[in-house]
Amino acid sequence: MATTAASLTSSSGSESGLKLKNLTIDDVEDLVFLPKQALHQLQGIDIRDPKLVSTDRLEQVFTTSLSSVPALLFHGCRSLKPISKGLKHLTTLKILVLVNCPELQLLSSIEQPAEDEIGIWEAMKGLHLLLLEDIPKLVVLPTGLQQLTNLQTLLIN
Repeated sequence: MATTAASLTSSSGSESGLKLKNLTIDDVEDLVFLPKQALHQLQGIDIRDPKLVSTDRLEQVFTTSLSSVPALLFHGCRSLKPISKGLKHLTTLKILVLVNCPELQLLSSIEQPAEDEIGIWEAMKGLHLLLLEDIPKLVVLPTGLQQLTNLQTLLIN
């Protein structure tokens, strides 16, 4: 059984509760729950798990604890394949960064995108910035990006 390693950055904790701004998660395998009261001021989550295959694993955590986080970064998630329903609960997300995810596939089929795939992007329609860097399987933009009506910046490297 793997242990979950998380790095927490706080702007000044007090005995009445953390004022946590950023959370880095190195291993999400056993992550089930994060205490909402400690994360209400969270500005960003940085997921750096090279073994993470799907965001489905994060769905329970996002629905219970992290639904209002404004920034999410996946960095070095070398096994991550789909952006799946695990992210649909992040309706207040403003920034999504995907860096060095060589197996990531942003759409299931170029010809016929899946309905739930479009729904995931639709749930993130408040997104302002989307950064896609070092995603070699990105050959065409997902149809669902049309749902991002507030997108101001799209960066692809």
